[in-house]
Amino acid sequence: MINYRNQLPLEQATPGMTLSEPLYDARGEVLLPQGATLTDAVLAALERRGVTALPIMTGNAMPLSEAELEALRQRARERIACLFRRCGAQGASGLLQRYVINLRMEQPT
Repeated sequence: MINYRNQLPLEQATPGMTLSEPLYDARGEVLLPQGATLTDAVLAALERRGVTALPIMTGNAMPLSEAELEALRQRARERIACLFRRCGAQGASGLLQRYVINLRMEQPT
């Protein structure tokens, strides 16, 4: 099983490690997708961008508590709101936003 909660300080990350979730910048743009494998060049670029910690996949899985799941769901809702901030809640954009929210509430990580 995979532990999605493991945040590793950037200075401890090594090439070959895999991200357990997407890595976002301060504006909400994806820097690296979930499943990306780290390289020396990627680690150097992240350091230049001021990244301090990475969500790293590990094999030490522990079930998430309900509070942790709700925190993940809240983070997903905030991310979706950021992505759809200019679309409004009406029409096709609103429908798509509701579908994305429903999907992310099932799989908040």
